Amino acid sequence: MQLLNHFGKNRRLLSTLCFCAAFVVTAFAEDSQPSQEYLIGARLPALSPDGKTLAFVYRGDIWSVPSEGGRATPLTLHVDMDSDPVWSPDGKWIAFSSTRNGNSDIFVMPSQGGTPRQLTFSSEAEAPSGWSPDSSEILFSATRDGKGPGIFSVNLDLVTKKYAEDYPKLYFPAFSPDGKTIVYGRFGFPWIRPRYYGSGAMQINLMDVATSECKALVDDQKQHLWSRFMPSGQEILTVTIGERTPGVPTLSEIGSTNKFTDTPAMTPNLWKFNLQGEGCQLTQFTGDAVRAPSVAACTGDIAFEYDIDLYILRSGCEKPEKVLIQAAVDAKTNKRRNERFDSNNAAELSVTDDGATVFFGLRSEIWSIPSQKPPGVANRSANIAKRLTDWVGEDSNFVVAPGKKPTKLYFLSDRQKNLRLYELDLESDNVACLWDREEDILNPVFSPDGSAIAFWVSGPEGGLYRLNLENRDLSKLVSLPASYLYGNGGTSFSWSPDGRWIAYTQNVPRGARNIFIVGSEGGSPVNVTQLNAMHELPTWSADGKFLYFFSDRDGAGIYRLPLRESTARLDDFDLKFEPSTNKVNVSIDFSRIDRRIVNHCSGTPSQMIAAPTGDLVAIINGEVALISYDGKSIRTVTSGGGKGNLQIAPAVKKVYFTGPNGEIFGRLIQDNAPLEKITFIADFERNVQDERQAAFAQFWRNFKRGFYDGNMHGRDWDAIRARYERLLPTIDTSEEFAVLLNRMTGELESSHSEIGTRREVSSPSPSTPKLGFIIDYTWRGPGLRIAEVPPNMPGDYEATRIKAGEYVMQINGKDVRADENLYQTINNKPNDFVFMVNSRPSTNDARLVKYSVPTSYWGSTLYENRIEKNINTVSKASDDRLAYVHISAMGSPNQIRFEREVYDRIQDKQGLIIDVRGNRGGNIADTLIGWLMRKPHGFVKPRDEAIRTVPDRSWDKPIIVLSDQEAFSNGELFTTAVRINKLGLVVGMPTPGYVIWTYGMGLVDGTSARMPLSGAWRLDGTPTEGMGEEPDIRVELTSEDYRLGRDPQLERAIHEILKQLDSAPSK
Repeated sequence: MQLLNHFGKNRRLLSTLCFCAAFVVTAFAEDSQPSQEYLIGARLPALSPDGKTLAFVYRGDIWSVPSEGGRATPLTLHVDMDSDPVWSPDGKWIAFSSTRNGNSDIFVMPSQGGTPRQLTFSSEAEAPSGWSPDSSEILFSATRDGKGPGIFSVNLDLVTKKYAEDYPKLYFPAFSPDGKTIVYGRFGFPWIRPRYYGSGAMQINLMDVATSECKALVDDQKQHLWSRFMPSGQEILTVTIGERTPGVPTLSEIGSTNKFTDTPAMTPNLWKFNLQGEGCQLTQFTGDAVRAPSVAACTGDIAFEYDIDLYILRSGCEKPEKVLIQAAVDAKTNKRRNERFDSNNAAELSVTDDGATVFFGLRSEIWSIPSQKPPGVANRSANIAKRLTDWVGEDSNFVVAPGKKPTKLYFLSDRQKNLRLYELDLESDNVACLWDREEDILNPVFSPDGSAIAFWVSGPEGGLYRLNLENRDLSKLVSLPASYLYGNGGTSFSWSPDGRWIAYTQNVPRGARNIFIVGSEGGSPVNVTQLNAMHELPTWSADGKFLYFFSDRDGAGIYRLPLRESTARLDDFDLKFEPSTNKVNVSIDFSRIDRRIVNHCSGTPSQMIAAPTGDLVAIINGEVALISYDGKSIRTVTSGGGKGNLQIAPAVKKVYFTGPNGEIFGRLIQDNAPLEKITFIADFERNVQDERQAAFAQFWRNFKRGFYDGNMHGRDWDAIRARYERLLPTIDTSEEFAVLLNRMTGELESSHSEIGTRREVSSPSPSTPKLGFIIDYTWRGPGLRIAEVPPNMPGDYEATRIKAGEYVMQINGKDVRADENLYQTINNKPNDFVFMVNSRPSTNDARLVKYSVPTSYWGSTLYENRIEKNINTVSKASDDRLAYVHISAMGSPNQIRFEREVYDRIQDKQGLIIDVRGNRGGNIADTLIGWLMRKPHGFVKPRDEAIRTVPDRSWDKPIIVLSDQEAFSNGELFTTAVRINKLGLVVGMPTPGYVIWTYGMGLVDGTSARMPLSGAWRLDGTPTEGMGEEPDIRVELTSEDYRLGRDPQLERAIHEILKQLDSAPSK
């Protein structure tokens, strides 16, 4: 056991400035500061109704402490994440969320602690956000069986109730003190972006419980987080901002190093709003955001997070006070975990020239194993892999020196914050750093004679570098500044067999990637492919006569570039590999070199290596293939898929590779050679805490190197690291670690930066199937009353018909009602149902209805129903003069669907409505815009057929685009391009400004992350990130519109396009 916090010096509490009648936060003068250290990193406070006790989350558990501070005691103790405590108004219960049964569900326990009870069982992630005033119901947000997100409640008897449904997400529902109103957030970016400003910001909405009528209280494009009523019922507490924070630079500001100066108005602070929507700021913090406020139901005291501490703002006081907490904490799990890998999980390979030793990567460490092992007892020790590195961070990209008996291995590591090149002496195990600069190094490759290593360097001084290993001379061969992430900058490269040349791949303007050749001592690079196409994997033939590469220049395949003019047409003689004992000399004739490129063979390789036999060895479609010297024979020599990490031992003419589960295999480079498995045992001791520290460093480093704005949106990224790194020892679960990283990226105020949690729950998540109908939650049972059977669902067909108003008394032979036991009945079961259905709530004379609901069928059918309704609405309102199409996302399937639907539906139509509301983004906007800009230039008329315009698929009639706060990323760029190119009017609401090109990365602990790599700007230099596209005509779709089935945005679009048609001069 140890007393927290872990981090050093005593923390002093400033003298209390306000003293409230019942409660005083203990204060100490500097000369009487007690010696105890106080806990930091407590989160998500929940105040008891009388304000005397504070529940909070720390290291994955719920704790309790007197609200004036003191010694905390744990209320839960579980290896999985317990979070989101909410105190019942009667003070008897604490509701909270937990992942202890797979996904996040709602639990409840006595407020003094005790055995928790699970209340919700759906596979959705659900968390409590408020209690009813009589402490009988717990509110939460979910979708469940509805058409859109909703507000639900569950009581202690597991009975479920539904209060509201809408089309955007709904957040943090909470009752008013009299129970007549629910306040909730509508729309909203995640709470980790509290400074977000735009149409997608979370707005305060109120719902009348009696009538279900909803209205917006505040709608000002600022985030309003954790909104809840004060005890008077006349004010609402929230976290918001007073002024917008500078962030995304304009195009002319790129390169600036200016940092913004924060103010209390820009900082997310506590605010109160009256029921007329007028607000006043309560706290005046600067820097970090105030988070997760909780209100004591009786006293009106407010608890909240700020920075690394919890605070209390007592009712009637003006200044909040820090709560000093002590806690004796013992680790819930062993930080050191032993793992054994039996010939699996190898993630990278390098082999000696003679194939005697195989080096492999496992758990971001480097290991070695002999490829041949003695028989008998001696095999046991020979089968134990030797661990060569023990850095908890990233050791990778390793290459063993060429030669018969190599003594050195070179690798990249982040042990000095950035990725540097290190030399490992295989005899002494000494490690030496060969790079003392701050730029990252990537992809080190040995020269054929082992005297030098070439590698990419990232950053403004980036490019292709060469390091002479004997004298450590460093030279830049190619200047190519870039981040070298996700294909930016240069990619693959290879040395010529004689070491005089390097062929490398480089991105060029307009989306192409060409191959260049440069001298290994420097010189002017020559583009040898010279075509706006993709070229990759440059590979020299073993005899130095050809350069092979993959390209889609004339169909996807492997191409061959003769390095000198041939004495005859290649079709007039047979290509034969002629082994030579003489040293290869590569001579290149660069004159018209690209004209000599020919197709070598078909296939899309992920790796290629030239073998000493003259063959190309490649990974194609996950299998190892041997490609003959002339390209006429492709022999696949493995099966089962998943092959990778190709390496060759040239001295023994052997190829090595990994299998789908990280196994290591070897085989001779010849037909019918047997496959040999390289067995190993790797015993790995994993320190979870050190691993998280390494993942944190890796995450911070990658953002520092690759975030699209080098000025980090005006934030001090070094200072942000220092602020959050001190919290690492307080983290016990992967969920908490993801929250910490999400908070860091939230400080950058950038989209496409989400962090994914490594799943470490002790139980698998349940799978909840859809029933094919919507439940009427006003019916308390027995049975389920059907509110609606959406069209085209199984229950809408004659043979399996069920109707709205009927009752489902049993499912698969078990009684059901609208409560959480329903999910325990249907979870993890096949999607084949037997329903007992009746017109009255009785099993007597009931009929059995059998059908299945495939997993994706529910959502896709609801979507198609909605689109069909819109098509019919447009057709009817326009007397069939207009066509309508919806684009749900910007991926390849959406492009195909758009092409097929639009060019069918616009025939004989006078106008087109394109709906991108709710578009999830992708990358096809430019293609669609290109099609829409295609204008007719003439006519054609086959005999006896109608006249038609050319080119086909041209359009010169009115267009209206519908867009809204839920159209993201490439869907926004489509709207922007429509306006810039004056293709039509945009109707609806501004887009949210969620536009950036992103890159996915994995961290060493298994956490996943996204990082923005490239921004997007309009022609006037304004950013599309953080500045959504304004519509020409603003029309809101309110909660009431959705509840009553109205679509004023579509109605206005129809009106506007018909107005254009009716006012246009007749032709």
